[in-house]
Amino acid sequence: MRPRCAQHSAAAVLISILLLSCVGGTASADEPQLLAVQPISGPPGTAVTVTGRGRSPRYYASGVRIGFAQNFGNGVLKKYADDIVVKPNANGTLSFRSTIPRSFKAGDVVTFSGLIGNGSGANANFTVTGAGGSTATADLQPTAIMFNRTGIAVGKSVHFDSGVRNTGSAGTGVFNIKWLVDGHEVGAHGSHAGVPARSVVLNGNSQFDGKFESAGRHEVTFIVDADNHVAESNEGNNKIVIAVDV
Repeated sequence: MRPRCAQHSAAAVLISILLLSCVGGTASADEPQLLAVQPISGPPGTAVTVTGRGRSPRYYASGVRIGFAQNFGNGVLKKYADDIVVKPNANGTLSFRSTIPRSFKAGDVVTFSGLIGNGSGANANFTVTGAGGSTATADLQPTAIMFNRTGIAVGKSVHFDSGVRNTGSAGTGVFNIKWLVDGHEVGAHGSHAGVPARSVVLNGNSQFDGKFESAGRHEVTFIVDADNHVAESNEGNNKIVIAVDV
């Protein structure tokens, strides 16, 4: 099979950092790059808004690359999910929403950091204050897998397209997805951006292109939160399986 999904490296972590790196070059000295997070503290599961300015479209036309890593302090970072990209607007500002994972504990610090490209950076910190009293949880499910059933033949590429639905009362952070063919991994796995509560995302990392090597009936499986990093009210509805006749 030939996957479209990005490769990722997964590692269980307790806290995270969003690392912003410039894609298009270094901004000029008269464009200071600043970063802020609101709120600056709260319990696990808090939804935060991260904003930045000074990202001139002249240098960041391709967007700002956002990475996810655990911050161990003393400059030690450990990436735990694939990068995503956020594009600044015409004024050089960017904004995105993130959810502090519920696995975090009081005292953990989440650092949002944007590299400028000359070795310096702009940081904003969020401090986890306690467990909180909310019982809201997420519930991720794949949507129906869509594909063209006509003309499927051995060696011919087939495009499968799905999405992710969150029927829970809490949004999620970044999670991992995976595609299987006949129950076997085919290298089609990667990360998916967080999905807000009670919403559906159809244009995320939820597509797969593949070729079948033999005729007959085959099973194609799409799994969301493939390594169970998201605390959900129902952990048993994270995959969908379809039959494909070749």
